[in-house]
Amino acid sequence: MMALAITLLTLPLAAQDQPITPPLAPDTTIVVAPLVNDSANAVPQLPLQGAIGEMAPITPPLAPSPTTPAPESPTIPAPAETVSEEFDWEPVMEAIIWHESKGNPRAVCGPYVGVMQIAPVMVRECNNILKQRGQSKRYQLNDRYSVEKSKEIFKLIMSKYNPENDIDKACRIWAGGIRYNVRRTQPFVDWVHRYIEEHRK
Repeated sequence: MMALAITLLTLPLAAQDQPITPPLAPDTTIVVAPLVNDSANAVPQLPLQGAIGEMAPITPPLAPSPTTPAPESPTIPAPAETVSEEFDWEPVMEAIIWHESKGNPRAVCGPYVGVMQIAPVMVRECNNILKQRGQSKRYQLNDRYSVEKSKEIFKLIMSKYNPENDIDKACRIWAGGIRYNVRRTQPFVDWVHRYIEEHRK
C-alpha cells in the first residue's frame, strides 16, 4: 500500500489527472464500428476560407428588385393670360369712343387725349406690360391721337387686367382705373350696355 502511494506521487501531474483505465482481458476483441456516410442527412458546410492568403469568395448581395414608381399626379399648368384680341371688343370700344369724345380723335380734356380719352399713366402701364412679356414695342403719348393705337392700348390693358373678357369689368377699369370703385363706375357700365343694345346690328 505504501509502495502504491509513492508511485502515484512520482507520476506527472497530467498523468495523475487522467482516469485509470483497467487493462483489457487478453481474449477481448475490440470492434470498431465503420463510419456511416449519411449523405442524405449531411449538412452542407460552407467554406470558411480559401487558399492561404485568400479570403473565401463573397457572394455579392442580390440587387433589390425594381420597384414600380408610383404614378405622378398630373401637373396642372397655371392659367395663362387670355389674349383679349380673340374676344370681339369692337362694340364695347365703339360705345366708349362715343361716350368719351363723340368720335373726335383730337379731343383733349386735361391729361386725357384722343377718342378714348387715354391718360399718360395708361400708356406707361401698357409699356410695362410689353416689357414684362419680352416685347420691344413701346407706345408714345402721341399714339393716343390714333384711333387704331388707342384701341390697341385698350385691348392690351384688358389682356392683363381682364383676361376673362368681362364687359362690366372692362367698363369699370376704363372709367375708374385698375383699382376702380364698383358703385361709382356702375353708371358708366349701364350706359355702355344701353349703347350696345341700341346699336346692335
